[in-house]
Amino acid sequence: MERYMVNAWKILGIAPTDDLSAIKKAYSQKLKLHHPEDDPEGYQRLREAYDYLSKEIKKQAAKQEIAAAEAVIDTPPSFYDEVEEDADEEDELPEMSSFINLSYKQGSASEPEDVLEQFLDKAEALYNDFQARIDEKNWLELLDDDILWNINQKQSASTALLHFIQQHHAMLPKNIWLLLENHFQWQEFLEKEHPQVGLEGDSSFLDYYKRRTGTSTPYLSFGYAAAAQGIDYDEFLSAREEAFDALLMDDWELAESQLQYAAQIFSADPDLLRMIGHVLIKSNRREEAIAVLRNAIDLQPEDIETTMFLARVLYEEQEDEEASAICSYTLKQSPDHHDAASLLGKILFRQGKLEEAREQFLLLRKLVPFDAEAVMYLADIHNKMLASTVQDGREYSLSIKELQKELYKTSFMGKASAYFWGSIRIKVFISLILLIRCTSFFADLFFEVVGSAVPAETLLASENVGPAILACFFLVYSIRTLFRTWNNIRISTP
Repeated sequence: MERYMVNAWKILGIAPTDDLSAIKKAYSQKLKLHHPEDDPEGYQRLREAYDYLSKEIKKQAAKQEIAAAEAVIDTPPSFYDEVEEDADEEDELPEMSSFINLSYKQGSASEPEDVLEQFLDKAEALYNDFQARIDEKNWLELLDDDILWNINQKQSASTALLHFIQQHHAMLPKNIWLLLENHFQWQEFLEKEHPQVGLEGDSSFLDYYKRRTGTSTPYLSFGYAAAAQGIDYDEFLSAREEAFDALLMDDWELAESQLQYAAQIFSADPDLLRMIGHVLIKSNRREEAIAVLRNAIDLQPEDIETTMFLARVLYEEQEDEEASAICSYTLKQSPDHHDAASLLGKILFRQGKLEEAREQFLLLRKLVPFDAEAVMYLADIHNKMLASTVQDGREYSLSIKELQKELYKTSFMGKASAYFWGSIRIKVFISLILLIRCTSFFADLFFEVVGSAVPAETLLASENVGPAILACFFLVYSIRTLFRTWNNIRISTP
């Protein structure tokens, strides 16, 4: 055994350690040298060494933790001892003292440990029966055990069960993880320092536990594996979960190797096939990904997530007919599915079916009012419809006015009014006032020249030249300003 352990460390290429994360890191690095397809024998040796060392480290840690947990189990409060002392002091109740003392001795001091051992035996029997393990009602029965109703023993039972779960690196459905978390609050327990049970700093299991109970982690199915016969359930589920965790960390090589290993054990699992599809897409093997995703949908037709994943891949491959059929089917099953509405709108837009695409994006706007992509596509659709109506004379159900309204396009007068009240500065008003004043000045001057007997030379004396030149300047300035304003309004109007 020791010789095999030494050999296992050599295969991984690291010094002996009890750090599981270091072992996993070394395993991931060695996978680059021993890929399952290129070096199946080397991969098999690497995998066996990794599994062996992981289990041994977990066993050693679990033994230490269980021993420490048993050391902190307290005996029940010494109520009977106190009563016995009181009885010795009061000679009036010797018989009661004797009775209580006898009663306590009949319940031996080892009884709490026996009860805890029985509880753990039940938990182990439940866990070892895979069909029973994935049934929530069996865990509810276990959590109704008498030991968990005993205030003095519940914490000890909780700690011992947690050690059991950790030792076996338990493969449980997410609803079971959530049930245990709600009952025991293990995450809070693990995050605190508990040197007496050896759990401080155990970040690897804490991270694993958080991923199992986290809201971002999906519910992976256990039913398909449970229906299979003659497979190693824990080996399959362990490889599948390691692949899932590797995908979360963007470790695509580790994910692919674990998925291949899991598929060798059991391949008819929709969740496994969906993950394989992600890896194949990442490595640009799209045709293989499409085939794998189709197999997953055949196994689980009601899985909308995988169905839409396939539709997106088909859209990227420009297989619009099948992608469109999938989106239409999805919308029939789930009319408020915004991803299906959006993708169907894009397909119709690419096919030139503008009115149908418009309907889809209007539906998307109802589902998600502030969807930026829908707004952009609608603007593009309305522009194309307006252009083809004006240039090609093509008719749509919407008139030009309606299309302009959809594009928020207004008339010249509307634009001029908006520009005048929203954009014109005070100089425009000054220009208007100056124009009126200059016009009035030259009109008065003209009428004085025409209607007066005074010679023009007298009217154009030095005292009148200055105001006339200034009036001319203001007149030109005001006309120029007003002309530029009108030109800006004209340019801004389509």
